[in-house]
Amino acid sequence: MFQRKHAMLFILLVKLAEGNKPLVSVSDLLSFVFKKKEVVSNSNQLLQQKQDLLLIGAGYGRTGTASYVEALKRLGLKSYHMKDGVMATQGHLDLWAQYAETQKQLSLGRDSNYTHPQLANIIDQISYAGFNATADVPAGLFFWEMMERYPNAKVVLTVRGKGGAEAWANSMLKTNAGFVATICTRLPFRWLSPTTKFCTFSKMMRRLQQVELDETTQLPFRESLLKSYDEWNAHVISKVPPEKLLVFAASDGWEPLCNFVSPVHPTIEAKCREILYSGESYPFTNDSASLQRTYAVASAMAAIFEISPVLILLFILLLISMRWGKRKID
Repeated sequence: MFQRKHAMLFILLVKLAEGNKPLVSVSDLLSFVFKKKEVVSNSNQLLQQKQDLLLIGAGYGRTGTASYVEALKRLGLKSYHMKDGVMATQGHLDLWAQYAETQKQLSLGRDSNYTHPQLANIIDQISYAGFNATADVPAGLFFWEMMERYPNAKVVLTVRGKGGAEAWANSMLKTNAGFVATICTRLPFRWLSPTTKFCTFSKMMRRLQQVELDETTQLPFRESLLKSYDEWNAHVISKVPPEKLLVFAASDGWEPLCNFVSPVHPTIEAKCREILYSGESYPFTNDSASLQRTYAVASAMAAIFEISPVLILLFILLLISMRWGKRKID
């Protein structure tokens, strides 16, 4: 794995992207490319040992999931999502990439009604890592398999509030979709092991979401995104019993969420009473601007490599030196 000191080639670009305000997501980009992630821990969670899933998030990313994760944290729940689950929990990126390869070989669709042993293991590993809730993709794409494993869990379908599918598609094209297309198709990212693993399961997600990509840009077609969003939400609503499902937008605030999740655990019920009594505002975490700058940094890195053969050579030598150094240490 790369070490932090090897990121110096890109520090100037990062500083330009961050401006005067540090951006966690830009730092995450460097961390993703250049260093090993550690297991996430949080001492202020409901429980710290292995536990069952209490809440299953079935919504797409860019549907207020960042705010939703903060809300669940306030309630004492530990949410498994793309950042703190897949990328920051040791070994989980490998698990998802391996399952994605299997899923592709077996042509398993979202209506297969079959939980492959590798997916069953991932669901168990989520529990072993101390998570008791899920949000965002990729976990949300397997809400049904998680319901079968945890029949007492409730499901929250996060949706885009104002603007609906149109606003969601716009957000995806400006942030996630462009970033994924950049790191999965351009140098130096597609040379790196963590990136190839990430891109492997990203392709799986696109298949399950039934999103069509432009072969030239590898960006999703807008109409395909709109269709995917509407069809996925309808799919979740059709599969989950009404009494177990909450369709939730961040603009709905605390009350419907608390009414739905309070029966899950006495601690959650007590926290909800406190929140509703105090009039505390629902958390609002809008990371669009941060994600857009991360996308810009990735694009800038790729552009430099495309126009500078010398930098490519230096990068190759850097890879060789780090592999050699690792062997000497071992």
